[in-house]
Amino acid sequence: MQLSPLHWYSTSTHRLLPGERSGSEVTPSPPDGGVFLCRSAPTLNSVKRLRGVTVLELLLAIAILGILVAIAAPMLQPPAASLFANDLRITIQQARHEAIRRNRPVAVVWTMANQSFTTRVNEVSPRLEDACAGPTVLRTRSAATYPRLTVTSNFGDGQGIVWLPNGQARRCDGAALGSVSTQISDGRTTRTVTTNMTGMVTIE
Repeated sequence: MQLSPLHWYSTSTHRLLPGERSGSEVTPSPPDGGVFLCRSAPTLNSVKRLRGVTVLELLLAIAILGILVAIAAPMLQPPAASLFANDLRITIQQARHEAIRRNRPVAVVWTMANQSFTTRVNEVSPRLEDACAGPTVLRTRSAATYPRLTVTSNFGDGQGIVWLPNGQARRCDGAALGSVSTQISDGRTTRTVTTNMTGMVTIE
């Protein structure tokens, strides 16, 4: 007798004794007093285990993973206030190096309307007082490039730091620069960038 195909897809086996029924058939007696080994029909649970992952389940897992990454990503990035504070410090320090390299006053000017710091130089006039209105823009750092930033500076609108070729700092009107600070906040973190007349720029 040939066994039903269902017998070969089960994960368990049992012995069929002579005369025992397998499904609707009576098992004949094996020769020489032996026994038949027969595989039982598959159950619903065994079929589920063999089924694998469907496309729908895979898409659902990817969607859940994407949501988790979107939630965690902002927490893993540095605060916007820290990023902009670092940018501002680099901008101020580079302006000082430019003044020394060009042997000409270079200014970092604060513009309140667009919350930005612009590095300017006047290629025509070497006068300190003309640096802040210099037509040549070397670089601009704007808070608008970072989300939810609020910037408050000790500089008045259109005012800033003028670096001299000797590395010393002055105000746009030529007055001595004691220490000026700019406070940067993104709602979670606050950083303060402080500059003194000797060229030291710190972040707190």
